[in-house]
Amino acid sequence: MIDCSIENIRADLQAVFEQDNTFEVVNINVTRLDGKLHFLMEIVGPEIYPDDKVKELESQVAQNYSEQIKLYAWSRIEVINGSEGPLSKIEFLKSFSDRQNESLPAELPLMLEASSR
Repeated sequence: MIDCSIENIRADLQAVFEQDNTFEVVNINVTRLDGKLHFLMEIVGPEIYPDDKVKELESQVAQNYSEQIKLYAWSRIEVINGSEGPLSKIEFLKSFSDRQNESLPAELPLMLEASSR
């Protein structure tokens, strides 16, 4: 077990959501109360973040740290409706990004990479 560092726990939570194609964590607040660290995760997605996922994530994170950890999910439902039906914000932005990349000249990604150095 690792000694608790709020920044490490935040990074662990962020890493989990980076792998999630449906939900995105946009903010994480923390409070120490009654000998526990209480994390309020502000999550956006197409539906309420399921309580079984909160429990699973809490268990997963808690086993890595020596301090007691409690997680809460504040769900903000963000759905974009179009003629093709509802899409999550992540799906919507990804579809535009993929389509824009399809029409780029083959040399442009190399030019963009070179310009960022």
